[in-house]
Amino acid sequence: MSYKLGLLLSFPFLISVMLFCGDLSIVEAVHAELDSLAQTVAIKISQSGVLTQSLREYVTAAGATISCEGGCNGQLGDILTFTLAREHKPIVISSEPFFITVTRSTVIGYYA
Repeated sequence: MSYKLGLLLSFPFLISVMLFCGDLSIVEAVHAELDSLAQTVAIKISQSGVLTQSLREYVTAAGATISCEGGCNGQLGDILTFTLAREHKPIVISSEPFFITVTRSTVIGYYA
C-alpha cells in the first residue's frame, strides 16, 4: 500500500524532470542546427568575401538572425566574426523566451 502512495507523491517530480530534459534536448537540437548553419555561412562568406543579401535571406529562411562584429566586409585574409541567433520559448527552464546564439569566425578567401 505504501508503494502506491510513494508512486503518487513522486509523479510531480518525475513529470518536472521529464519536462526539463525535454527542454534541454530541444535547446541542444537548436544549437546543433545553428552550428550547422554557421558552418555553411562561414564557407559562403569565405568564398564571396562579404555577407551578401542572398546569404542574409538564407539565414532568415532558416529561422535565425545574423550579425557581424565590426563590419560585414573585409579583404582577402581578414577574419570576419559573425553571430547567428534564434529565439526559443522554453517549457520549464525559464518563464520568458531567450536567445540561443552561435558565434563563429571565418577567414575571407580561405575556401576560394
